[in-house]
This record gives sequence, C-alpha cells and structure tokens, in this order.
Amino acid sequence: LVETGLATRDDDGVLRYDPSASNTWVVVVSDNGSFLTIVKAPFDPQRAKGTPYQTGVWVPLLVAGPAVEAPGREVGAMVNVADLFALFGEIAGFDVREAVPWWRPLDAAPVMPYLADPGQTSVRATNFTYVGTPVSVRRA
Repeated sequence: LVETGLATRDDDGVLRYDPSASNTWVVVVSDNGSFLTIVKAPFDPQRAKGTPYQTGVWVPLLVAGPAVEAPGREVGAMVNVADLFALFGEIAGFDVREAVPWWRPLDAAPVMPYLADPGQTSVRATNFTYVGTPVSVRRA
C-alpha cells in the first residue's frame, strides 16, 4: 500500500491508510490455517484444515474501501469466497446475476450490505463446503 501511494508509514512504522482518500478497494482473504499435527489447542486437529468443519474452512477476510461505513469493525456473518464475485460486481456498479446467463448456477451472495450498514443481519442462511478428490477434466 505504501509503494502504491495509498498509504504512508509514520516514523515509528505505523501504517496510515485512509480508504476514503481514493476509489481503491483492498480485499484480503487468507488460507484456512494449519493442518493436523501443528494445530494448537483449543482447536481440534481432527477438525482442522482439510476437513469440512468450521475450523477447517474458516478464514479471515478483510475489506477496506471508500464505501465502508464504520471501518475497523468485525462482521460475524457467513461469507463464502464465491461471494467475492458478487462484491467485485457491486464495486464496479453492476449485479453479477444480470451479467451471468440464467442457465449458469451462481452462488454469490451480496457482500456490500455488510460494508454499508454496520447493523446488517446475515445475508446467507447456509454455507457449503466439502472434502474429496479434486474434480479434473481430461480433454482428448
């Protein structure tokens, strides 16, 4: 952020970033943690990375941008990585459901309501995950 000119560093090294100072959005999503033998209490290694349990798929997501109301807060609602597709459409000013053909399944819930309204209730009632062999396609 400093190298792009979006942020500065104070003499003591503290990062100074004002999302409302530009039209740039910063979205950071992470890997989902540790695998089996390096998992530490209170987490259960049998329910860690590589499992469909919450602690196996739970990852941090950070969103900063000019339309975020009350920055620095935590949202406890479920968001799926597929929802980022909807978020990027929302940022660009269009509804991805209108851009994707009707016959193409789309599981991308809106994220902008969480950013614009600190009191927003959960958009998703359920979420989906699975564990299994990755699907691959062989072409002749």
